[in-house]
Amino acid sequence: MILALVIIVVLAWIELQQYSEAVNVPEQTRKVAHIIFLIAIMLVGYWGWFAHPLKWLKNAWLLAYTAVLAIIVAFGVIHWKFYQFSIGFLDQISLLRIFFSSPVPFLVLVVFQMRKKGAVEQGL
Repeated sequence: MILALVIIVVLAWIELQQYSEAVNVPEQTRKVAHIIFLIAIMLVGYWGWFAHPLKWLKNAWLLAYTAVLAIIVAFGVIHWKFYQFSIGFLDQISLLRIFFSSPVPFLVLVVFQMRKKGAVEQGL
């Protein structure tokens, strides 16, 4: 789990520095890179939770990232092909991507796992 967290932090940092904050990257390249890094973080997190005894953590991770990817891709395709969303709406979708491209979701599940482990040890 620790190795998965370290890899997620490194991937999040690279994505932020090279694609989110960079001004010299073409827009299409930036969009594709965001999705690639999101998928990479999803896979690393899944690997990190794969052998954990609480299977719902792995399932929660996979479900959350699958839903976020589906939302981002669906709204991206709709925006590109059919309907031009407002900048404010697209900013909200971008914030969703930024959150899930960070180590925070993994750390939230670590906290859930630690609380569950503490409850079990206390006999609750």
